[in-house]
Amino acid sequence: SIVVLGGNGQEIANAIFKNLPIGTVTDGTEIYYVTDINGGQHEVRFSRPSFVHIKISMSLKALPNFPTSGKNQIKQAIVDWFNDLDVGEDIYYSRLFEPINSIQGFTVKNLKVAKLNGGVLGTDDITIKYNELATITPADILIGE
Repeated sequence: SIVVLGGNGQEIANAIFKNLPIGTVTDGTEIYYVTDINGGQHEVRFSRPSFVHIKISMSLKALPNFPTSGKNQIKQAIVDWFNDLDVGEDIYYSRLFEPINSIQGFTVKNLKVAKLNGGVLGTDDITIKYNELATITPADILIGE
């Protein structure tokens, strides 16, 4: 079962077919047909990831050198960090401090994270399945003082 983020479906199917051992069957929700060098048609299947929306709630204590746009900078740093995640990559609570601490002039008083739909905010890691991709928007990040 192959999960692919982005790209042209037919080009992806062609690449998959070229790299599979003869007789290998693929599984997935997207179906494409590839023609071999002898003119035979072969079905190639793969899936696209499901998005898992994440929410973050944090409070901070601003220091004298905290920029006026600091909260927005923190939100953007978190969004950028999420944009670099791979399909199936878990969200480790302690790793969230990497993008947050890239902005200077504050200390974190409280940080909680959860899945957006039905998740309870806390400090637990979030498990992402092999066919899922964690995502977040600035609106899903609440920053208080």
